[in-house]
Amino acid sequence: MTIEEIERLLKIRLSEKRLHHVLEVRKQALKLAKIYKVDEQKAQLAALLHDITKEESEKRQLQKLTKSDIIFSEEILRTPAVYHAKTGMLFARDELGIKDEDILNAVSYHTTGRADMSLLEKIIFVADATSEERKYPGVKQLREASYHDLHRVILELTVGTLEKVVRVGSFLPLDTVQCYNEMLKLTVSQDDR
Repeated sequence: MTIEEIERLLKIRLSEKRLHHVLEVRKQALKLAKIYKVDEQKAQLAALLHDITKEESEKRQLQKLTKSDIIFSEEILRTPAVYHAKTGMLFARDELGIKDEDILNAVSYHTTGRADMSLLEKIIFVADATSEERKYPGVKQLREASYHDLHRVILELTVGTLEKVVRVGSFLPLDTVQCYNEMLKLTVSQDDR
């Protein structure tokens, strides 16, 4: 499937507001891909697909997760906020025929993060949280920092996610905890140099 075909598909599947977000994430992902010398075509594709199932009902997404060939953890199955990342990966793989594991992982982990993320996964994780239309406190500083220190930005974003999840009493995906631990190690060792 070409980029143009995916753009047309997004216009059908997503609201105008969600489509705007996806296109802004693509812009940010392409900026980061240039800086970090990641395949721009893969960054563009992962960015475009990261929210492709976001507006499907929770019930439908949960059905897709439980019927898939992948066994998802109880924490994932009990956390509707992350369903779209996993169902988006399944859609890309099963409906669009995308086989590139790096792209599929970038879609799958763009919400939770995980330990041992590839550079593409890190870029999509950060681009989703720091795209130009985002308006939360500190986003401009994170966006600027992402141009020279992805690990520190991922650590800050993960801390924010963990605080929010604990505050609302939701389940904590193990991937997010492992992402936090890895980013903490990487930034502490970077500070020690």
